[in-house]
Amino acid sequence: MVNMKLDWTKKLGLVFLLTLLFYGCKSVDEETDCVYHLNQKDYNTVASDSSCSTYERASAELGLTGFLFSNFLVGDAADNFRQALRIPNSASSWTAWAGRTHYENAMQLSGNSTGDSYDGLTRPQKDAEIHYFATIGALLSMTYIELDANADGDVSETEIQTFTNIRESTDAAYGKNDIAPAEWFEFDTGADVYLLNLTSGECIQQGVPKYDGIWDGGTTFAACGIVTGPDLTGWEGAGEGTVSGECAVVVKVNEIQNLFLSAPGSSMSVADLTQNFVTYVNSIDNDLVALGIEEDSDLRKGLSDFTANIDNGGTCENDTLTEVDQIFSILDVAAKDPAADYENVNLLSYGSVSAASDVTVSLPDFSIVLPSPGLVPITVTFSCNNASSLDARLIYSDGGGGYVPNYAAADAAIYATFSNLKDLNTDVSSNPKPNVAGDEIISFKELLCME
Repeated sequence: MVNMKLDWTKKLGLVFLLTLLFYGCKSVDEETDCVYHLNQKDYNTVASDSSCSTYERASAELGLTGFLFSNFLVGDAADNFRQALRIPNSASSWTAWAGRTHYENAMQLSGNSTGDSYDGLTRPQKDAEIHYFATIGALLSMTYIELDANADGDVSETEIQTFTNIRESTDAAYGKNDIAPAEWFEFDTGADVYLLNLTSGECIQQGVPKYDGIWDGGTTFAACGIVTGPDLTGWEGAGEGTVSGECAVVVKVNEIQNLFLSAPGSSMSVADLTQNFVTYVNSIDNDLVALGIEEDSDLRKGLSDFTANIDNGGTCENDTLTEVDQIFSILDVAAKDPAADYENVNLLSYGSVSAASDVTVSLPDFSIVLPSPGLVPITVTFSCNNASSLDARLIYSDGGGGYVPNYAAADAAIYATFSNLKDLNTDVSSNPKPNVAGDEIISFKELLCME
């Protein structure tokens, strides 16, 4: 589903090497103890010495990551950046790797995310240089630690698929969105809420929780309370009667497309990885501005194009995005956990439910034929005041033949797809990520539109 092309890592690394030839080989006057200790590779001493300059301390932090300019000046450095970055084969998580902290320390010492100042001061050019190297080193290290599972310095398509855990739509286990109308519907008189069974002609008055849409036994209309005995007696002569209120179709979510091979097992989701790509690339571009690199240079154009390709607004047209949109429309209103009242959740317009389902969702005939004490059955019609904008009430298969009103208790496959999608498309505050081009926030739909 997601085709993340990683040739850019090689190209970016080559640009890095070329820049290194200009900035990384400058002679350093050994005028201070800090420079002396740097040249002796005594990085801990320099990194912890607040009397050393920010440039010197940031350089020491880079040294502690294993990042040494000399590693990139050998002839085959571009063949295996993981080796050149001195990333140990045992490192499989960017967030857990100790080198990440040293990269972040180096970036903090030499400039913040705006790329032009820190602690209220305009930074020297050499700090911009070391910040550039720290950021690009962090970017490449993160990429190869998270994606290069066999630590061979190359990221294969198989490794990308393993990282994303996204199932191919041709997989036999991919499944479908099976959403079907229940045999009952929801009816709200304004005073009480009822479930009316179109097959049995029975009724349930919803108690607490209300609006859950779950059928659990039933009784006669008179016993239920939606109509009274005198009402039925009065309707017998005509053989029909009408009750007015708000209607909602109850629909059973029997199956949802199984989008993921398993629960994401990486230390970082594909959405978080891509978000960091944008953050780091923007930071690199700010460093290039500070270093006087023109906006129309090939390097800055390439960085801009890369960011635009990821931060694209999620407005492309492809089959996968259409299918994911169908699931998102349900997930956006779905209740995850049990609630005392489901009035404002699990409710979606009938048209949206019909569009999301791979099977036909038909509107029921909102009338029920009731037996009568007399000879003529009574047809009770439920007049829907909201007939022009009908809603559907969602309930979820529990995998055992029953239904539940919250997806945390639903069938494991439904829960897996919903929870994985939600995790991929929410920020640290659990808010949905917007689909806005150029906002520097990468949504799951934007990932699906990457080229």
